[in-house]
This record gives sequence, structure tokens and C-alpha cells, in this order.
Amino acid sequence: MRPMYPLLLQRKSFSLYLICWLPCALLIAALVVYAGQLEWIPALFFALPMTVVYAFLCLSTWHLCRYFPLENKNVLRLLVVQLSAGFIGGIVWILVGLGLVTVAGTIPPLAQLPVRYPDLVPIVLVIGILLFLLGSAVSYMMISFEKNREMEKRSLELRFLAQQAEMKALKAQINPHFLFNSLNSISALTSRDPSGSREMCLLLSDFLRKSLKLGAKKCIALEEEFALVSDYIAIEKIRMGPKLATDIRIEEDCKGCAVPPLLLQPLVENALNHGIRHLLEGGEVVVRARKKGKQLQITVENPQDPEKYVHTGEGIGLDNIRGRLRTLFDAEARLECIESENNFRVLLSLPAKTEQELERESIEKDYA
Repeated sequence: MRPMYPLLLQRKSFSLYLICWLPCALLIAALVVYAGQLEWIPALFFALPMTVVYAFLCLSTWHLCRYFPLENKNVLRLLVVQLSAGFIGGIVWILVGLGLVTVAGTIPPLAQLPVRYPDLVPIVLVIGILLFLLGSAVSYMMISFEKNREMEKRSLELRFLAQQAEMKALKAQINPHFLFNSLNSISALTSRDPSGSREMCLLLSDFLRKSLKLGAKKCIALEEEFALVSDYIAIEKIRMGPKLATDIRIEEDCKGCAVPPLLLQPLVENALNHGIRHLLEGGEVVVRARKKGKQLQITVENPQDPEKYVHTGEGIGLDNIRGRLRTLFDAEARLECIESENNFRVLLSLPAKTEQELERESIEKDYA
């Protein structure tokens, strides 16, 4: 069941709501005193309980405002409804006041209350209508605020689902691509190098087991990503032999930095397919990771044949890498390609943050 009023959800908020009515009680007491009707003590005795009662009565404006929203195009009808409700609230308040002064009249210092009360009825009615309209205005503000919060929450949920779907789609392009190439290599090795084929099968199964486990995560430590790259290169070295040399280095302070899983393996794969494979004498793939200020910089570099064969297959492409970086880091990350006649280098620059820092920032962003 929907609560009577959002302020009732928390005791602290409801206490603050009642405290906000105290100035109204003092104002009513002052009006009664300066109208020459009562002294301060009986005026306060009259105003304080009357105000508390009306504070509870004005909680009903929440349901009234929800049933007659501001989006209603019939403004005249809305005004009539609110004024009528305010008038009814004022009448109810007058009746409550009548019961209150009847009881209070039995106390000698307050004996004048029942006598003076008929003269206070017009004041009570006018103040009751005004306070009810004020309560309606506050309720409309609360409803508008609630709607905005719900829209923001729904927008965040949709954005999160979209990011998750995008990340899954991007990952789905990686594993099949590498798997098909590896299976083709194993098939080719079966006839000319059976032992190499068996070894590659074992390495491939181990690599896939690790990649599936880590690939289910939103991000992993750079140290784990480099370990996956090393496993991938071990597989490739079986079919490429001495043609493939590698130089992989990661600085110690970079190992805990968070990156999307399977981020570097496609880059190394591209370095082999579009670089090393087309060189008769082979070449060296260089992978480096270091910190520069608050940024983590990763480079993947390989030699290439100036007259290299232009690959036309459906690889994951650098756009896939950019998409994954954008999903996790927004505009804080970038990918650059620097190509010369004999060399190709990919530079990744992303925030040097740990998995815990990214998770904390994500939570803070959701509740901002």
C-alpha cells in the first residue's frame, strides 16, 4: 500500500514536518491575541493543539494532489477542487476546535475559551483554507520531485542495461574470432606436427577457461590481463615458431590498475595477423604498460611490411576496443594508432584506477 505521505517513511522527516508547523501555531496565537480576543496563555493553548491536528489533516493533500495532478489541463476545475477541499478542511478544523475549547473550558484559567471561540471561527476558517492550499502546493512539489527521481532512476537503469548489453555484444565478437583462428591452426598442425597440435589444444583449453572466467567480469587487474596475453602468445608461438619474438613489460605500480578483460589480446592478435605473419624473417611484438600521472598508458607495437597484404576479413577491429573503453571509462580513455612505413603502434590511454575505485565511482554516480 502506498504511504499516506512520503514524510511518514522516516521518523526524522516527519518530526521535521511537525516542527515546521510551529511557526504557524505562533502566528495563529498572535492573530488571536492582537485581535483582542484572548490572552497569550489561552491563545497558545488554543493554537498549539489546533495546529498539530491540522498538520495531520493536511497530509490528505498528498492523495488529493495525486488524483488531481498539475498536468490536468482544466485549471478552473483544479482550482475549484482545491478551494472546496480547503473549505471542507477549514470546517473540520472548526469542529475540532469546538471540541477542544469545550474540554478546555472546564479548566478555570481557560474558561473564557468557549465564550470567545465563536468570534474566532472566521479566523480559523480563513487560516485553515490558506494552510490547506499551502499544503497542496508542498504536495505538488513533493510529487514533482518524486516523479523526477523515478525518471532519473529509470534512466540510470536503462543506461546500465544498455552498457551491459553493449559490453556483452563487444565481448561476443572476441572469443569466437580467436577460437576459429586457433581451431584452424590446430587443424593445420595435425598433419605436419601432431605433438604441437596436442600442446596447442591443451594451451587453448587453458586459455579459454581463464578468459571465460575473467571475461564475465566488468574489469580485471592489468596483471591478470598481461597473464592472458602471455598465454595467448604461447599458443601462437607453437604455430609461428622462431618467427615470433615478444617483449612484454609491465611496471610494478601498474599491475593493480583496472582494464576491461580481453582488451590486449585482440591488439596482439592484430599485430601478428597484420604484421609479423607478412614478414619473411618474422619480428618482435612489444607490449608495455606504465603510469604517466593519473593515466595508464599501454602500447602494443609491431614491425610491418611496407607492401603488406591488406586484410579484408571481419576482425573485431579497433572500433571494438574503443567501444569497450567508452563503455567503462566514457571520454576518459582513448586509443591512438601511429603508423609508419615499417612500424605500427597502438597507444591506449585510460584512467589509472583500481577495480575498487571504479566500483565506488559507479555507485556514487548512480546515487548522485
